[in-house]
Amino acid sequence: MSRPDPLPSPEYFTASDGTRLAYRELGAGRPVLLVHGFFSSGTANWIGNGHAAALVAAGHRVVVPDLRGHGRSATPTDLAAYPPDVLVDDLVVLLDHLGLAGDDDLAAAGYSLGARTVARLLLRGVPVRRAVLGGQGLGALTHVAGSARTSVARHVLSDAAGGDRTPVQRWFAQQWRRKDEATRAALRALLASSVSTPADELRTITVPTLVLTGSDDDVADARDLATTLPRAAVVEVPGDHVTAAGRPEVADALVNFLDGDGGPR
Repeated sequence: MSRPDPLPSPEYFTASDGTRLAYRELGAGRPVLLVHGFFSSGTANWIGNGHAAALVAAGHRVVVPDLRGHGRSATPTDLAAYPPDVLVDDLVVLLDHLGLAGDDDLAAAGYSLGARTVARLLLRGVPVRRAVLGGQGLGALTHVAGSARTSVARHVLSDAAGGDRTPVQRWFAQQWRRKDEATRAALRALLASSVSTPADELRTITVPTLVLTGSDDDVADARDLATTLPRAAVVEVPGDHVTAAGRPEVADALVNFLDGDGGPR
């Protein structure tokens, strides 16, 4: 799949703390919120890989934000701009801005950091008819600070990336080297805003959920997450934590699940 041409221009909204944040919209129909991962952007994670276009073709209105510190959004460096769950706060404001707060037709999908954020959004009580959590597992949600993924990110953010050994570590390091110092400071602060979610809280999420994982990612942890969620199923796609996000099978899984033809009921 290829990126839609032309790429929709970014639009902007103001977060509750005054931060200017970007998002893009494509298509019309049942709304889907797509939340990208750490070091990525809405364009890179969802539009450039063709996933947003597949959803548009299936009759969806797709909303693709850039999280604070990423893409076209502002990158505040003050630690005060990154309180716990700030990304959830931002998404709540965005949904209200778009008139989607309380829309029973809304679906939400996130990958990696985006999946963690979508899970927290569900616990905030935002009505979502179906959810997709990609690139995350039970341990990654219940113990954010101690998860392997966070350890890799912190290793890179500490500028100690010279010992990269895995493709995922190398990808994180490459992204880090492309950032200016202000963005690096923002990402360091953002990483500290993530909140762990106890398994007992995850068990209260009754929304039908698809847990999406790369076959070379932590599949066991993803399966543990699906077992913990009351109405969840797992889909594996080829690739590791980084490469799985761009696979065309992701778009197929999204369309099938969000249109109600696959997954738990």
